[in-house]
Amino acid sequence: MRMIESDLKLFRHEFAAKMESLEKRFNIKINLGNISYNDAGFTSKISVKRIDIDTGTVMIDPNAEKKARLHLSIHLKDANICMGPIFGEKWKTICGNIITITDWKSKNSRFPVIYEHDGKTYKGQVNLITGRA
Repeated sequence: MRMIESDLKLFRHEFAAKMESLEKRFNIKINLGNISYNDAGFTSKISVKRIDIDTGTVMIDPNAEKKARLHLSIHLKDANICMGPIFGEKWKTICGNIITITDWKSKNSRFPVIYEHDGKTYKGQVNLITGRA
């Protein structure tokens, strides 16, 4: 039997519905990634992240903020500007926009900054940031 896109969309929807009970039970967020398929079947990646019980948000790698602070202080040439929290704070960009840094992917050397602007999530370079807003 051939795999068709409508079957995969239905699978994704039913998968999410079945995973809700596990998410609530273990305080986690389960995400089914992109699906690649052919006539024989399909493959996908499942990612699981812990949820902070106090805030109800997905937990971030505790070392990510330390790495972000180090890289930003080197880029901005001012260690004092990077004192305090990095994530969740407002930052100015070279275009004059105000963004909120949400995560730091140190393995991605080209686009390590994960940020939100106008309700959407983007990735960007370190030199995008010019200072605190």
